[in-house]
Amino acid sequence: MGDVVGSGTLLRRPLLPSALLAVVLIMASGGGRPCAADTTKCSVLADRLDADFIVKTLDATGVIAYSGSVGGYLIQGLSVGDSLIDFGVNIWASPQRYDKDTLCAQALGWDLKLSRYESPWPLKVVDKQCYPEVGADGTGLSFCNFIGGERLDNCPAVYTLNIKLTDPDDDTEVLLTSAPTFYSSGRSGAAQPSFASSGGLPAFAAGGATPKSGDTVSLSFKTSRNCDTTVLGCKIKWGDTLEESVACPDDDRTTVTHVYSTPGKFIATVEVYVKDATTAAASGIAEITIANSAPTADVEASNGALSAAGAAITVTPTASDMDGNLASLAIALTGPHAFSYSQTYSQPTCSGASCAPAAITLQVTCGGTYTATATALDSPGLSDTATATVSLGTPPAFFGGDPAFDAPSTVLTNAPVVLAFTPSHACAAITKLECTIVWGDGASETPFACGNGVEQRLSHAYQAVDAFTATVTVGVPSTQGTEESASASVSVISGTPVLERASFRVTPLLLPVGGSVGAAATATDPGADLKELVVNWGDGTEPNTYSCTASPRSSCSLPATAVHVYRAPGIFAPVATPADDAGTPAAPVPLPAGFVVVYDPQGGFVVGGGWIVSPPGALASDGAQTLTGMANFGFNSKYKAGSSVPTGNTEFVFSAGGFRFRSTSYDWMVISGSRVQFKGSGIVNNQPSPVYKFSIMAEDGGNTPSSDRFRIRIFTLAADGTTEIKMYDNFVGGAASGCASLSSPSCDFRAATTALGGGSIVIQKNSPGGGRRMA
Repeated sequence: MGDVVGSGTLLRRPLLPSALLAVVLIMASGGGRPCAADTTKCSVLADRLDADFIVKTLDATGVIAYSGSVGGYLIQGLSVGDSLIDFGVNIWASPQRYDKDTLCAQALGWDLKLSRYESPWPLKVVDKQCYPEVGADGTGLSFCNFIGGERLDNCPAVYTLNIKLTDPDDDTEVLLTSAPTFYSSGRSGAAQPSFASSGGLPAFAAGGATPKSGDTVSLSFKTSRNCDTTVLGCKIKWGDTLEESVACPDDDRTTVTHVYSTPGKFIATVEVYVKDATTAAASGIAEITIANSAPTADVEASNGALSAAGAAITVTPTASDMDGNLASLAIALTGPHAFSYSQTYSQPTCSGASCAPAAITLQVTCGGTYTATATALDSPGLSDTATATVSLGTPPAFFGGDPAFDAPSTVLTNAPVVLAFTPSHACAAITKLECTIVWGDGASETPFACGNGVEQRLSHAYQAVDAFTATVTVGVPSTQGTEESASASVSVISGTPVLERASFRVTPLLLPVGGSVGAAATATDPGADLKELVVNWGDGTEPNTYSCTASPRSSCSLPATAVHVYRAPGIFAPVATPADDAGTPAAPVPLPAGFVVVYDPQGGFVVGGGWIVSPPGALASDGAQTLTGMANFGFNSKYKAGSSVPTGNTEFVFSAGGFRFRSTSYDWMVISGSRVQFKGSGIVNNQPSPVYKFSIMAEDGGNTPSSDRFRIRIFTLAADGTTEIKMYDNFVGGAASGCASLSSPSCDFRAATTALGGGSIVIQKNSPGGGRRMA
């Protein structure tokens, strides 16, 4: 078969020549009349109308290509060299209804058609014979024989011959004959369908990486024909047991896609057919190599509810391989604080085309983001990775055992009681937690750091009689929602009455001889049985007792009548002591401000200068406390007339320690016989801050120079305002450790002071001529 030739115009067959017509007529009528050939045609009912036809085709060489017969009639005598069709149609009816002339006039409305595929193909009637027939049984018959033919197209095709009769009496179709179908191979020399000469052979699309199994590949080709009427069809055999039929228009490229499910080398075959033919007119092949595809991994991750123990994370991995050569599936779960878990599934658990092991559930204890990774590997070494993440909040803290008091069922007021508890967290990476305590009596602990899993022991003194519940809260610092609270209870009963130290005040603290002071103080008692407050003024006079009459007697304050007159100069330390009905011993409370200083404005002046040997341990900044050497001093102090504050100046230098002190102000001065004590403020090493306190005790030994004695204390005050923090003190211990004032009964003045190594001290009283002047 070949390409289309010509414009496609139909070549009509001319009318048969007369010599051939005679043969046709002879053949159509010879061999017996219709009734003689088939007596059934003469044995019809009165209204019988019927027909049949015969057809025969020859190919271009005169060989019979198709022979079809209805009624047993054949027509011969076709010309060799053309693809021809001749036909004969017999129509008959009973003479009572139609005579032969009516039939010959085609009054019956018959329609004879030849179609190539679905397209009509005209036929020509070249002759007819009509005559009556008489059957063997004497029944009459009107009979017509129509003869015709047509030269066919030069292209191969399939033809169908149809005849239809319509009864003119009622215009109804009375017979539709069966339709003979035959194939004509076309005119001699006609080209068969084939692939186009330029780029028409089948070929797979090229370019890019080698296709893999599962990829879509494209195969294209171009067909050609020489007959416009030839309908082409193509069959593709992909080489992997699959094949398909597609339309392939003439002179137009056809592209078909396919998916190979396995790797390997495949040969695809394209066959070109004329429509309805069973043998391919042309075929071509194309070769393609399909590479191995990587497997596919997938993973899902989810978490359960978050609790103090953490949360459960469930990981579900799967893998598939369309090539069927899956080798293994590895799963890993990583998270914060170096958390790591991994497991690998290999053959036979994971092999072939898919792998779906059971889900893995892991308990994690730390908050953060966890990543599940699934890695699928096939036997050729290709792999695929999938990930899924789960984010968890920080689990709440908890207690390793409930908080509990280290105490019997009851405790006394003001008696320290220990609360013990162990804060804990499931995440070992969290080493520090934050703890708070609310004691239940209005007191609480500032949030403090507490170790994970480390027992905490804190003490507290309850000052009231009641049942108290202490609440402990533990959590992860700066992380809301991680707090956990627990409590412990304790019963507090009546205890020792307490005088609040901060409430004890005496005013004024500096006064002349004969002046008076007032005192204020408040005491409380958990047992609510306060009896009295006792004030010892510290000057050797009888203490004053003040009864508690207010109700309830859980609190008692000094009345406004708590006053005292100091009748001698000196430095005095008053104390106050509460007492209850039960006589429970209570600790005396010293005056927080320190001392009451009583002075004599007419007491003269003091002056001194010289040196002492500074003993080891005198200078606080000496780490080894071994530094010693000469220390120089000089001072003067006096009261101006009518003034309650002395004036003067004090200098002290300990060169070996790099220590120099200079006074900036005086507070008070007391002269008692040959001894003097004064107090004030000053600076060290000429630094303007901080300001230090100082106190000097000195003795005028008269005309015996070695009898003069000196002590200087330089210090700061702690946050409570009363506790001294030593900077320098040339008294470093001994029997006079309590010697803070000249009036102290326990003061061994000479033991508390240091003899001068040189210089002198002069105390001048009222008379200018009295006393000893400095040499």
